[in-house]
Amino acid sequence: MRVHYVAGNHDYHVLKMQGHSYPFNFVKSLELTDGDSKYRFLHGYEFDTDQKETLMEALCRVMSDEIESVESQAWSTMTRDLGDLRSMLADPLMRERRRQQGGLMVKPEIRLKNKLKGIERHVSSIVQPGEILVFGHTHRPFINKIETVANCGSWVSDSPIHNTYIELSSGKPRLFAFGGEEILERSEC
Repeated sequence: MRVHYVAGNHDYHVLKMQGHSYPFNFVKSLELTDGDSKYRFLHGYEFDTDQKETLMEALCRVMSDEIESVESQAWSTMTRDLGDLRSMLADPLMRERRRQQGGLMVKPEIRLKNKLKGIERHVSSIVQPGEILVFGHTHRPFINKIETVANCGSWVSDSPIHNTYIELSSGKPRLFAFGGEEILERSEC
């Protein structure tokens, strides 16, 4: 079995693991063909204007899950991430976005609430003919009415609908809640 890991806004660092004999294919995007069916996979941060790779990578390093002393982590962050942080702080557009946004530390369900429909319409507009685009990021699981866009949702248990996944079969996406219940409702976008 081949496993493909599509990196998102909290795990760019996994892209550096490509080619180190791991049994995974680490990518930013993935295109697969199954017979006449064409699938494109993206995390979805690409459609969120508040995301900037250098900022998210620096924040992920600062908020690392690694267990180490506060002093070691602070030193590591200062010496390893200074270039990324300087770049982020020097970017006037990023400063303005953070000021307007109130910070990226707000839960996605809240931060993206007013942007969801726009993101979903945008994603639907860029799908190529004969393709199904699968993404996540917004934590809102859905399949559009014409079944060309599917959002796999979230495993975060405090999301309104969570533990969801997409199954692709015979050129059709199907949305399930973990445990087998299929979600049949289709989204207008």
